[in-house]
Amino acid sequence: YGAINLHPIHLQKDSLLIALPSQIAESNNLDENFKGTFLVMSEHFLSRINIGDAYLFHMRVENNPLYHLDERTATTFRSLIDLVHNIMLSGDNSSGMEEIFSLISRLFYIMISRIINPSSDETGQRHGEVMMQFLQLLRHHYRDHRDVAFYAEKMNISAKYMTTLVKRASGKSAIQWIEDYVILDAK
Repeated sequence: YGAINLHPIHLQKDSLLIALPSQIAESNNLDENFKGTFLVMSEHFLSRINIGDAYLFHMRVENNPLYHLDERTATTFRSLIDLVHNIMLSGDNSSGMEEIFSLISRLFYIMISRIINPSSDETGQRHGEVMMQFLQLLRHHYRDHRDVAFYAEKMNISAKYMTTLVKRASGKSAIQWIEDYVILDAK
């Protein structure tokens, strides 16, 4: 048992839990037989691999972080994790290693995208790009900056334009997003 952003989750065999950098993850009452594998990637690393419409992916995962995998998909994920583990154990620090990890990460993303099945709405692509950039800035600055103008200036767009795109992309205003981050942090 655990929680993501204070919402309870129940892990079971072949579960895939995706916790985003902006989320609070808790574990409670773990059974002594619990085994899990954690794959952690920095936000910087993820920003360098091409993952398509990152905002749609982010929103889908934020609203539903837990997925139960079928046996075949779970086995494939375990194989990929074993591959990453074996590469890391090889101790090879050549310049090509980052590219190898980038390719494997891309493969993880493609597999996860198929599981969560995000829709691909090209008309909302600009909305998604602005929204994702806003959320990245928000995760880093919400404690010190709670005004929309700060984020718009960082993105080199007007506050009105940013507010419009954020509202269209998410259904929530930029100020609501800022307030939600502050409240979650306080909780």
